[in-house]
Amino acid sequence: MEENYKALFEREIEKVKDFYEKVKKRTETSNNLLDRTYKHEARNIMGRLMQAEELMKLRDQNGFARKLIKYSYEVELPYLKNLEELVKLGDLTKENIQTGNTNFYELINTQQKIYNEYLKNKNISINLSGDIQETKFNNSVGNALISTHYGNAVKWAKENTEINVKMKKINFVKNKIPHMNYEIKIENEFGEKPLNPNIGENEGIGTLFTNTILRTIKGRMEYYNEAELSDKKNLVYGIKITIPIK
Repeated sequence: MEENYKALFEREIEKVKDFYEKVKKRTETSNNLLDRTYKHEARNIMGRLMQAEELMKLRDQNGFARKLIKYSYEVELPYLKNLEELVKLGDLTKENIQTGNTNFYELINTQQKIYNEYLKNKNISINLSGDIQETKFNNSVGNALISTHYGNAVKWAKENTEINVKMKKINFVKNKIPHMNYEIKIENEFGEKPLNPNIGENEGIGTLFTNTILRTIKGRMEYYNEAELSDKKNLVYGIKITIPIK
């Protein structure tokens, strides 16, 4: 690794660590939902990022160390910076939620990269399909939303199974006025206990965050247990999120 690249990475890690620690401290005395959601989604990534930081201190880095450092720089740092923008929103107003552009398909791809090693070790495959275009939605809100529910699927998915994800835009007419919804479905075979209990903080923050968003923009969240994205006969944990698009 070139020295300037290494120095840049070290500076960026210190910045995100500082931001994380400030938000974490605030959550000790405040119930601010954006702070709590950021901490909930960033906690595990911060642990791996600091592992990469320790590996950088080694004089002779092996192949695993170099791979992890590169991965942390290219995937995890950008993800954490995106989450920081969520905190900076200040509040989940309808305008804040529906301002900007989000590519939900790419957000799913990022989550797949984040959990890639774990998924390979557990032989859990990911099937992703649907709309790949940007849509009108705040990117940091969309990032946390996808992170929450994709993380839940990974947390509960059994070994040697699959996680299916599909997203699509739905056009319809109501009161003679054209409307559009964005629909996200995520389903996985449901284990009796979480296979990866360290994901999130197990405090229901992700559900509260999702419900707050959908209540604000008049969206909805539905659960189902019969597979809709595959021909599997086993019961699934399925979630369908419907987002009204301006």
